[in-house]
Amino acid sequence: MASAAAPLPAAEVLAAEFAARSPDALLAAKRVLDAMQCRSPGRSLALEKRWQLKLLLGRNSGVARARAKDPARPFLPRQF
Repeated sequence: MASAAAPLPAAEVLAAEFAARSPDALLAAKRVLDAMQCRSPGRSLALEKRWQLKLLLGRNSGVARARAKDPARPFLPRQF
């Protein structure tokens, strides 16, 4: 029987990935995933499109592009 991977190290890796992302993008992902549980696919897709537009026009979008060259640059506080 194979042993299961320890959950704490896997959770720490996932948390580090989340910490490297825009706080606005994380919120948008959470909202879209929550909507998928209780809405029709068409409404969920429309919500995802609205969030994508908000993210592209948001201030942290520019910061995310700048972080490609300078990963130490911090994100701005969450906009939404």
